[in-house]
Order: sequence, then structure tokens, then C-alpha cells
Amino acid sequence: MNNLAIVISRSAAVALLFGCAIVLYFLIVAPIVNEYSAKQHQAVMLQEQISRYRAIADRQGGLKTQLLELESSNELTDLYWTGGTAAVAGANLQMLVNQLVVKSGGSVQSIANLTDKKSEQAATIAIKVLFSAEMAAIQKILHEIERQQPILFVDTIELRKRRVRKRRKAVSNDQNSKLQVVLNISGYFLEN
Repeated sequence: MNNLAIVISRSAAVALLFGCAIVLYFLIVAPIVNEYSAKQHQAVMLQEQISRYRAIADRQGGLKTQLLELESSNELTDLYWTGGTAAVAGANLQMLVNQLVVKSGGSVQSIANLTDKKSEQAATIAIKVLFSAEMAAIQKILHEIERQQPILFVDTIELRKRRVRKRRKAVSNDQNSKLQVVLNISGYFLEN
């Protein structure tokens, strides 16, 4: 029996030793290994970020030259009205719209400047136009306004049938087919 007790006590000691080794592994070695693999993963992620930042920094010089080219080119300024002051640009806009209406076969009753709105870099110039024309002429006028350089915007449009007095029997069909149009047109004025 003595031999059996020695074997059991040795087996218990070996089991206790393995148990202590497992506990020590999970308490000391496993956290160190996990922390090491997490730090290694974090180092890989940071290396990827550094390579992306370097690629961005390499492109920065080319982007700066493109920005300088765009700023110096007239591509952006061609979209804006110029002419000293916003009032002069508004008068130029009035003359242009008057020419477009007359050229298309309409007749202008009135043109008026609307109040200008200013932002940091550009001011809005706007006019209100009252004219009469046939539908085909109205389409042509709107198409010409749409094609303009600098860019113009039709903010509002109102179409009304022209009133003709019933007493006049000699009124032609030409006058009956004309519509009265009110347009609010705006554009941007680039201040120097």
C-alpha cells in the first residue's frame, strides 16, 4: 500500500505542477502573447496609414499646381458677369435680354433691376422683364437665355394670355396668340 500512496502522491504532485503551469500560462504568458499580437496588428495598421498619408503628401504638389492653374484660368470667371460695378453689369443684362426679346419677335413692355444680393466673393444681379410674344418666340428666348455665357438663371416665369377688348372686331389672330410673360432673370457678378 505504501507504493500505491507514493504513486498517488507523485501523480497528485505532477497534476498540481501541470495545474500550476496552466494557471501561470493563462495568467502570465497568454496575456503577454495576446498583447504582443494586438500591438503587432496595430503596427501593421499604422504602417498602412503612413503609406496612405505619404501617397496623399506626394499628390499634394500636383494638386496645388492644378489649383493654381484653375485660379489663373478664365474658366471660372467666364461664368460671372463683369463690368466695373453690379449696376453696370445689371444694365448690360437688361440690354442683352432686350435684344434677345426683340430679335425673337417679342416686344418688351418693361425691364427693371431687382435688389442685388451680395456674398463674400460674388454678387447676384437680377432683373424683372415684362414682354409679350408668341409661344415659339418665348421658347426661343428661354433657349437663348439658357445658352448664355456668363450663366443666367430664370428664377420665375409667369405666362398670361393677353387681354383683348371684345369691342374691337378688327383684332387679328396674331394679337390673340401672343402671351404676356414676366421673367425674373439672375446671374452672378464677380467683384474685382
